[in-house]
Amino acid sequence: MQKFIMACAVFTAIAAGVVFALPPTSEGANAKMVPWLTIQVKDYGKIVVELFPDSAPKNVANVESLARKGFYNGLTFHRLVPGFVIQGGDPKGDGTGGPDYTVPAEIRMPHVRGAFAMARTNNPAKANSSCQFYICLQALQQLDGNYTVIGQTRKGMDVVDSIAKAPRDGNDKPLKPVVIEKITVDMGEPTWESATPHPTTRERHFMNIEFRDFGKVKIELFPNDAPKNVANVESLARKGFYDGLTIHRVVPGFVIQGGDPKGDGTGGPDYNVPAEIKLKHIRGAVAMARTENPEMASSSCQFYICLAPLTMLDGKYTVIGQVLDGMDAVDRIAMVSRDDNDKPDKPIVMTKVTIEVNKP
Repeated sequence: MQKFIMACAVFTAIAAGVVFALPPTSEGANAKMVPWLTIQVKDYGKIVVELFPDSAPKNVANVESLARKGFYNGLTFHRLVPGFVIQGGDPKGDGTGGPDYTVPAEIRMPHVRGAFAMARTNNPAKANSSCQFYICLQALQQLDGNYTVIGQTRKGMDVVDSIAKAPRDGNDKPLKPVVIEKITVDMGEPTWESATPHPTTRERHFMNIEFRDFGKVKIELFPNDAPKNVANVESLARKGFYDGLTIHRVVPGFVIQGGDPKGDGTGGPDYNVPAEIKLKHIRGAVAMARTENPEMASSSCQFYICLAPLTMLDGKYTVIGQVLDGMDAVDRIAMVSRDDNDKPDKPIVMTKVTIEVNKP
């Protein structure tokens, strides 16, 4: 029996003490860099947002410029609507303020949970506020086609959720100011969402994993890039194949791996899936494990989630998706105690794995 593992060279790199951090940094001189915002909120913590300059260049440039000038420092989240959005960036603090200009609409990306978008007044051109933004608390398809999404929350959705629970008045204004102490801009590698912008009309596929003791992880699957592998995983999930299976391998700074019915890396249905190698191994990437084989065909069922950018795996394994929500749960799993074979001392159980398809 063969275990579904990565090449030994990878373990050498990890043993050498390579350390990765968010936001991702460039792994090569030719890597394209995009802006990442870090929003420090008083009493709540940090929110990290990746901006999408390819999808909304004018709006991203405007927000980036304001942030670099310190415009947002000391402003507030002035509107909290549980189950909908939190909104901020208004110097007046009531939704009516901001520099006296608008920014053209650049409507392309969907309003998924954690989407970072620009507020606006009612105007026929759908032009955006010069400064006010909102963060979606859940998928809001009713806003698609009407507002400009310029980024995505990559870390700190727990902070966003905590802010949304703050007491508020009848106008949805927090009773105690929710202060944005500082917004800083750093440059980092784009994830799949910004590197490959997609129209709001595209059908979107998601895999939801519920872990015992660790919470939920939401993964967007990429059937356009890995149709055979995605179809296989979706079929298994719909049949309940993954329910009750475990994460059997945890390597901090590298991956967590699961989906093996034997729980030791040697199990699964007796077939492979053709390689569909196209996407990169960024932090949060979900890819298929495999044995050593010349065709680089994928395991029938075992997958792994990247804890950091892993460029040494690019071109060798099939990436099928990206974690959209729940990387904090993945990170907690990566910190559990484990034996010398990287198997967790206490089973990490996937209680339920479901598939969701959002049609346009």
